[in-house]
Amino acid sequence: MGVAINIFNLPASITIKNAATLRDELLDRIKKNDSLMVDLSLTVEVDVAGIQLLYAAMKYAEIKKKDFSFTGLVTEELEIALMTGGFCTVVPSDGKSLVKALKGQSNE
Repeated sequence: MGVAINIFNLPASITIKNAATLRDELLDRIKKNDSLMVDLSLTVEVDVAGIQLLYAAMKYAEIKKKDFSFTGLVTEELEIALMTGGFCTVVPSDGKSLVKALKGQSNE
């Protein structure tokens, strides 16, 4: 029997305004589950604080030896925040390539 995947739907807005609340929710989900898939589909507003939060959640899951992934397409707003914040040099198109970009790997 495989590991159950828990899906976390990101809100429409991931900004400094809701970063603390979202941080608590993500950390709680990571602690309680062996695997977490974060769905980007609904996100239409994001700033650098939001990107930092997603990166930190990914790194925390890695430290805790938990499976962590993104799903859904990368929106234009997310692309802009990634490039503006210097998180990647090639814009990822989807969740799988976002993980690679945030880990500093090739996006190809």
